[in-house]
Amino acid sequence: MRGWDRPAYLWVAAARPRQVRGEALVAPFDPLVFDRDRLAQIFGVHYRIGLYTPKEQRVHGYYVYPFVMDERFAARVDLKADRKSGRLVVQASWLEADAPRVETAMRLAGELRRMAGWLGLSSVTVEPRGDLADSLNAVS
Repeated sequence: MRGWDRPAYLWVAAARPRQVRGEALVAPFDPLVFDRDRLAQIFGVHYRIGLYTPKEQRVHGYYVYPFVMDERFAARVDLKADRKSGRLVVQASWLEADAPRVETAMRLAGELRRMAGWLGLSSVTVEPRGDLADSLNAVS
């Protein structure tokens, strides 16, 4: 990778597609986001997990999941599993710069429904915090 001077590894038989398609919510401790310097250098994303940040200094929330769409970071969501009510609560949702708003909201809504399902929750609720909340509510 141009500009990358640190060791990196690729399995010798790994296929390298011309384009990557797909979406995923990335857990805050996933290796993809754990090395913050690498994340910033490769993707240009500054990520800081809110649970280690004093409340008054948090920007995106407490337990924020980055949302990867195709080959980019497209959004961030602060999630909470409310097991009493059976809901996955999106406490805040934020669009990354230059990410397509409608496509991101649609694909993120699908991923949130999948996450709610494997957590055994029956629904997703989007609270009105963040610059993506209205769009996410419109497609949910």
